[in-house]
Amino acid sequence: MMCLLSGCGGGGGGGGLAVSDEPAVEEERFDVNAIGVRTYALNEGGSDSTDSLEPSDFETAEYWGNAYGASPLDVTHFSNAYARGWTGKGSLIVIADTGIDASHIDLAGKIKYSIDYSGAGLTDANGHGSHVAGIVAAVKNDIGMHGAAFDADLAIAKVTSGWSYSFQVARQAAAWGRDLGAVAINMSAAYGRDYSFESTLVKLSDGSYYSSDPYHGVNGYYNSRDEAYAWKAALGSDQVLVKAAGNDGTIYSAGHNQLATATDENGSLILDGQMLIVGNWDADGRFLRGNAAGNVCVTWNDGRCHDAAKIQDSFIMAPGTYIYSTYHNGGYAYLTGTSMAAPMVAGALAVVHQMWPHMSGKNLAKLLLVTADKTVDGYDVTVHGQGLLDMEMATRPYGAVGIPTTGRTSGSVTAVSGGVAVAGASPAQFVALSEVMILDTFERDFYVDLTTRILPIDTRRSNVASAGGIMDHYAAFFESEQHVALPINLSKRARLTFGMGTVENEFLGNRHSGSFGQVKSSTTTYINFDYNRDLFGLNGFAQLAGGMTRPEVETKNSLLTGASNIFSSSWTVGAEMPVDQANFSNKSKIGLALSQPVTIEQGQLNYRIPVGRTKAGSVTYETQSVDLKPAMREFNIASYYDWQLFDGYGHFRLYAEARHNLASSKNNREARIGLQFFMAL
Repeated sequence: MMCLLSGCGGGGGGGGLAVSDEPAVEEERFDVNAIGVRTYALNEGGSDSTDSLEPSDFETAEYWGNAYGASPLDVTHFSNAYARGWTGKGSLIVIADTGIDASHIDLAGKIKYSIDYSGAGLTDANGHGSHVAGIVAAVKNDIGMHGAAFDADLAIAKVTSGWSYSFQVARQAAAWGRDLGAVAINMSAAYGRDYSFESTLVKLSDGSYYSSDPYHGVNGYYNSRDEAYAWKAALGSDQVLVKAAGNDGTIYSAGHNQLATATDENGSLILDGQMLIVGNWDADGRFLRGNAAGNVCVTWNDGRCHDAAKIQDSFIMAPGTYIYSTYHNGGYAYLTGTSMAAPMVAGALAVVHQMWPHMSGKNLAKLLLVTADKTVDGYDVTVHGQGLLDMEMATRPYGAVGIPTTGRTSGSVTAVSGGVAVAGASPAQFVALSEVMILDTFERDFYVDLTTRILPIDTRRSNVASAGGIMDHYAAFFESEQHVALPINLSKRARLTFGMGTVENEFLGNRHSGSFGQVKSSTTTYINFDYNRDLFGLNGFAQLAGGMTRPEVETKNSLLTGASNIFSSSWTVGAEMPVDQANFSNKSKIGLALSQPVTIEQGQLNYRIPVGRTKAGSVTYETQSVDLKPAMREFNIASYYDWQLFDGYGHFRLYAEARHNLASSKNNREARIGLQFFMAL
């Protein structure tokens, strides 16, 4: 069966008709669509060199493509995909068309396979095939323009030499591509308008149509139902048929577009979703040119349509108006039509296939459909289908996004949420969490940096300056009813204090939640050794303290697998001098001290982190430990002045403190002064 190439004309081409008829430790979830999550290919590509690249780095003269108005690549946001490292490398696209200019500077290195079904040789004397091939994969070389998937490979199947086209020959090309491992076959062709067929169409209340013709109404236009079985065999299980919708300006897309909705006797789509019908979105005029997404039933009998889907379910738009691309004889040309829109979608499939080579053809097609932009002017699903191709959204997570917990990509996931508020330890110490794999609804792997949720905080609950000397630093972490202490005087100058305390939801002031695990409670046992001695008119004092904390953690639905015992220390040295050395009844004093607050010396959190996936669907994990010992050891210099008032019934304290190596401070330092007034009642 012969037909007309879709979008074969130059300039306006093809007779387009405008158709006018959705704080870090809080239990908040990561908005993975709001952060620039980085993605990696399974085997090749995704180089670390792309880490610092921005979409603007790819928006070159080639990217704009000598466009009269809006760049087709810009309208569909391909630069976002490029900045994430994805350019179609390793993907193969079949171009079933009029051949190719194999010596063209933008195409010569792109042809990996070729076959001539026309008998006239592979050379493109028409220009249509070269134009379509360039839109898919013209090389990025600072010359002319580049394709949507400029690193993809092409398999050129010449199926015609002129404007006529054979879908049966194209089907042979699809089988050839199937055996080569092609991602998609681009078919920029459509049946010409058939007014005899149109006269048999009956409009239904939902705006769709069926044919009253006793043959076409049951079997589809030119037996699309049986043709679908043949095409399914030719495509195989993973190849996608990308087909131009046609340029006749009808409110519906019929003809071979009905392959997408042809349904078997069990009520299942014969092509199983492996087909995309592409309409031409005029980006400057902001309207659809050519055939719209209206449905014509393939199989109508017993007063109803037996199709499992409608044309609109497989219909997506891409720019196809005044598209600048490679042409025959080494040149470039502007062409218009759905023929120009379809290869942009084929290039998009090459890009997402590079990102996730494990995905089936059915899911690759579905991904582009569900992420398409529905905010186009006057959006109507029966006209615009699923919307305009959007590569920014297609390369972001979609649907239920989370951390895999079962070891299989098809298993359940838990939401990425929560954070860590920890003393001293910097995000750099949590580097094990800098590339955690998450999965979306399509089982696509993305990698997020969870260290952005590591918040260094000040966990100190007491200080020598405001206390006016030696104090029990550990006791300050607990409420009185959660804490016991037993002091033992060793001598007039020395004392031991044994203490123990329990606290909920933290350990030594550190807190975790969500994906980082939950601290349910912690119990700390500790010992203080205090010593004081008068020397040269000064009262010297010192304290050395050590503790062991046992955190009880909740690991369910988190990366955390457990926590070790945590050992900590604290020390203070200083001296005090009476203000009035001649009057011992006057308790006024001035003091100076150097101290280290309670600091973790040893302890770790253990995590089981998903780091990748296999094509077979298994999740790869690594066991990592996070050392809780702070990168910097804080120490504090304190001075205080205690002034006795009202014969000892009250006193006034003025104090000052300088803190050094304070991780929760931007410059690691803090200075403070304060005053207190005490009165005995």
